[in-house]
Amino acid sequence: MEQENNLEGAMARLHRLQVLLRWLILVSLWSLVTPWALLSMAPGLQLLTTNFTWIGLRYLIVEDRLPSFAITVCVALTAAHLLWQSRNILWGLPLRERQRLRQQVLRIARQGRRHSLWRWVWGPELGERP
Repeated sequence: MEQENNLEGAMARLHRLQVLLRWLILVSLWSLVTPWALLSMAPGLQLLTTNFTWIGLRYLIVEDRLPSFAITVCVALTAAHLLWQSRNILWGLPLRERQRLRQQVLRIARQGRRHSLWRWVWGPELGERP
């Protein structure tokens, strides 16, 4: 029973760590990619703020494809992550994901302290094995 509780706690900590890492990746993307993209599009954006037309917006997106793609990727990944996290909060983790987390936790426990995530999932206070 205690072993199962430890396993559930380790699964929750691993899931929390994965959520945190996803947010870290998103913040890094937004802070590194978006400023470059907006600066690349600055002349066109400045023109759009004075004389907005849908054709002007289309022209900006077509002419500055790489910056437009970069902003689209940032927005799409953020929306996908928010939907994924909302689903997990509202309805809980799906069975397939719980099984995957369980397998990862057991693999981390088998490798013990040699695994890079061991101290985040099991920590020294929980013992080396589940």
